[in-house]
Amino acid sequence: MSLTTDVLTQAFKEIFYAKTESGNTYYSDRYEFYMGLPKDPPIDPPNPETDPPLPTFDELKAVDSAIASGNLRIGTYPHEPYYFYVEGVGDLYGWELDLAKPLADYINKNYPELDGNFTTNWVEVNEEDFDEPLPWDGSDNDIILKELVKRLRQENPPYDIIFSGIFVKSCDMFQAEDHHIEEDECYDFTERTSEFYLSGVYSGRNNYNDMPAGDLTEIYKFFAEKSAENDDTIIIINTSNDSQHNTGKALAEWITHYGGKAESKDVMVYEIKDLIVYGEVHIYVGDVIQIEVMKQTYSQVTRFDANLLGLKSPDTQSGDAGDFTPGIMDLAPLGLRFF
Repeated sequence: MSLTTDVLTQAFKEIFYAKTESGNTYYSDRYEFYMGLPKDPPIDPPNPETDPPLPTFDELKAVDSAIASGNLRIGTYPHEPYYFYVEGVGDLYGWELDLAKPLADYINKNYPELDGNFTTNWVEVNEEDFDEPLPWDGSDNDIILKELVKRLRQENPPYDIIFSGIFVKSCDMFQAEDHHIEEDECYDFTERTSEFYLSGVYSGRNNYNDMPAGDLTEIYKFFAEKSAENDDTIIIINTSNDSQHNTGKALAEWITHYGGKAESKDVMVYEIKDLIVYGEVHIYVGDVIQIEVMKQTYSQVTRFDANLLGLKSPDTQSGDAGDFTPGIMDLAPLGLRFF
């Protein structure tokens, strides 16, 4: 682990666990604001007895750390809810931005040699800078990650670190793909979480009242019955990402299995919100964080409150729709920084 990483690790521990006026930790407060649900910090709290001492300023200077230079350049890909502009206002908002705002204060406090002048600045890398356009099919994060890391590997990189919440691969996974990232150049500030999986949300279309939640078999029977009663085709949307595509397809087949009519459709990421609110869509299949945010934003939607990851079609699964062991994505959402 680099000395820069040592400093930032201690800094984020203190920042994440700082108490806000609400009594929550700063991490939990910001997570709820942007993601729609509170979450405890994913790293251990500061512990003066066991945490290693911060590198000295001279040690940072000896390795040409950006911290000793007085300015840390942070590379990011602008993307809601992590780092984004509010149209018509011009101000920047975002999860990443809020987590990094206290960073300068922490470093100035702990390194008086900087005379309080340490700053951070963000370097945006946008889609038009990429070698190829994003497909917007659910696989975009891998492309964004590779583009940002590629720039970090240049002889004169435009930024010192990458700080982006949209990355979904852990360091181990990324290194295994042989992108020439050495072990001490990559560090996960957040742990993988068992809370990241696929689920579903009912849009409220056609006013189907009292959708059951939590029991997959009852959910699919409910939509099958509503379909038959109203001669409706249940429309399910998902991205073309393999896991979401396969889950949406299996969900449609289970509804058909129980006597209804259903079809799943692959859509672009930027279409999802409008289709849920204004389109002829009944169900959206996506990751649990997106669904939590939808529930907070749109009062008419109803969550499945069930993990759909790994759902198989009736032709390949014995028993009913609930007889399967749901999976957990091996992801590190909101958590990768490369040095």
